[in-house]
Amino acid sequence: GNGDPTLGSMRFTHQANGQEVLYNLLDALLLTTEASAIQRIYFDPGEWSFDPIPLDYGYEDLGQYYGAVAHSVNLDENVLRAYLKREENDKTPWTLELVPNIEAQFDTILYDVTDASTSSLDIRYPVGTKALSVHGEMKHGHWRMRVESALHHPEYASLSILQEKLRAMGNEAVILGELFDQDRHLLMQESIHESPKLFDIAEQTNTWSVNLFADALMKTMLLKSGLKKPQELVESYARNHGVQGLHCRIMDGSGLSRSNIISANQMTQLVNHFSQNQANSTFQRSLAVLGRAGTLEELVPQTSPAVGRVFAKSGGLTGVLSYTGIVQTNKGKWLSFSLIINNHISNNANLRLYLDRFFETLIAL
Repeated sequence: GNGDPTLGSMRFTHQANGQEVLYNLLDALLLTTEASAIQRIYFDPGEWSFDPIPLDYGYEDLGQYYGAVAHSVNLDENVLRAYLKREENDKTPWTLELVPNIEAQFDTILYDVTDASTSSLDIRYPVGTKALSVHGEMKHGHWRMRVESALHHPEYASLSILQEKLRAMGNEAVILGELFDQDRHLLMQESIHESPKLFDIAEQTNTWSVNLFADALMKTMLLKSGLKKPQELVESYARNHGVQGLHCRIMDGSGLSRSNIISANQMTQLVNHFSQNQANSTFQRSLAVLGRAGTLEELVPQTSPAVGRVFAKSGGLTGVLSYTGIVQTNKGKWLSFSLIINNHISNNANLRLYLDRFFETLIAL
């Protein structure tokens, strides 16, 4: 699950499809272990004590997919399709069909749909439960309606894929189990894999712009701090570290919420603070390097004089492109910068063709 949480985000080669990763993992395991010897597959269901989904994309409107849904990973079938249907002109209650057939993930499936002049159907997942709720109003005369959403429990879906493959190989007895009990006590001690160090996670997040990691880091910090909202965490950080005049709105950790608001000027102030006004800071070492590494590796021709002298974090949405970081000028000065292009009608790939001029102008300052 080290990819971007949005569907179809396969831009970087390291963001391999989740299903392919799982299959390769299982293939490697089976080189040393018989399929029949695998008795149980464990997973950690998480411990988020609050609703981590920002309100502005906490549900999926009819026929839309906003991306950045909490816990989503890149899986071929990381989409839940809910079909509401009944016979034409039939007044009986609606029936619900889920594709893929993953009813086992949900203890409770509720649907409450009425006929109306407009469609406003949505899917909701009460966080912390295994329940699915489909509700809203459907247009008169419509007898079959599809609603799409990211799977809310991709960890479970991922392991279900492994379970199915093992069973296809003859191991019918393999079952899924949780790694912790309800009191968060570890149920097994062997084969524990420790997390990478925090800097390594931050470096991967910034270098490759991994939205899923960024969102998980935000949620982890919220849990540790006892705060509930990303905005509260940012404001608390600013107060505690002397960052003055920070006026922004932060709705999530990944930055994919379109309700996030911050100016380029404030971004440069934060970069100054993060880099501690010195070269080769921990923050700088976590960033992508122009022409050398991460999302900036192939951004400009290798002949550009800016190669190796720009360290930045990239960001992008439809109609939005941004780069924020640090640059070393021809005179040896270190500058912080932030470029945010909003509401453009081109596509981001076209705009990136002109960035070599921008970076070369920066190093000439």
